[in-house]
Amino acid sequence: MKDIFSLNGKVALVTGGSRGIGAMIVQGFLEHACSRVYITARKAAQCDAAAKELSMYGECISIPGDVSTQEGIASLVAEISKRESKLDILVNNAGAAWGAEFDEFPESGWDKTVDLNMKTPFFLTQALAPLLRAASSKDRLAKVINIASIDGVSVNEMETYPYAASKAGLIHMTKRMALRLIKDNIGVTAIAPGAFASEMNKVARDHGDAIAAAIPSGRIGTPEDSKALNTEKLRYHKIIIMADADVDGSHIATLVLTFLFRYMKNLVERGFVYIASPPLYLVKKGQKSQYAWNETQRDQAGRELGGEDMSGVSVQRYKGLGEMNAEQLWDTTMNPETRTLRQVTIDNAAECDQIFSMLMGDDVPPRRDFIEKNAKYAKIDI
Repeated sequence: MKDIFSLNGKVALVTGGSRGIGAMIVQGFLEHACSRVYITARKAAQCDAAAKELSMYGECISIPGDVSTQEGIASLVAEISKRESKLDILVNNAGAAWGAEFDEFPESGWDKTVDLNMKTPFFLTQALAPLLRAASSKDRLAKVINIASIDGVSVNEMETYPYAASKAGLIHMTKRMALRLIKDNIGVTAIAPGAFASEMNKVARDHGDAIAAAIPSGRIGTPEDSKALNTEKLRYHKIIIMADADVDGSHIATLVLTFLFRYMKNLVERGFVYIASPPLYLVKKGQKSQYAWNETQRDQAGRELGGEDMSGVSVQRYKGLGEMNAEQLWDTTMNPETRTLRQVTIDNAAECDQIFSMLMGDDVPPRRDFIEKNAKYAKIDI
């Protein structure tokens, strides 16, 4: 868990990495300790300048070239193979767009767009497969990430026929490639970004407010979106963990808290994380009922409803949230007027870090010692 987002020791190649989303991805990789990131772009001067600028975050190496042709792909693969014995991550980001009215759309624009957006990711991945296989294992997959587009999922008003078609094709091709390459321990995924301001997306760059008005979130993408959580742009300020009231639910809640503490600690520090408290028991007698969150409350409710001998009282223990009907779940756990929430705080960050490492880390003996010392305090309802 501790190293799940670390790229330490990894080598990556990002096509079209000199600008736009590609450069944002490179910066994010380097900020997460990627050992080396190679970038390629058709314009040599721009590629070299970008690598120099991105090197402030880590080692970024420029290999200019045109990956829209088989010759360009072969040249790039040969250069990478001279330098590396394996490749952990390939990001197929290089792309092109072309817009023209239906009656005037040129074949050259079609071919340029479709070749770079859909043909190149396949044949570049094919050519780099030996290096990707060399980096892969059952425990750590090598990764191929295809950068598609929201335009491959939905239709907009612009007449960019081959762009939308090629991105939709890339999404489908990703699924087919994933089925094959997972046999070699290579994971293939696609990302479909929305509007980002870039040289290729000049509309978003020059008319961001107009584009943002048509987006549900009311904004276009920013460099921060491609790298990590930006709490300044949160639209909601309560992350509520809902889990069963028993020990299994506590285990699940602990797993979620571990993730948030390790990788989104500022959400906890700013008071945005809460744990819902569903009841564990429903105590009933006739038409009267009370909820109870522990054994003491259960017994107290039983005596209030049925006297000291709790005559005629029935007790239902909820094994999970799914055993409640919709009205019960709403009243006890979801209704802002009646629910009970516990805000998660960090009183001692160092102690929290040590406990999470011990309970969730790879080192077994400290966890076993903790369980042996504290098992006597556990109340397990079997």
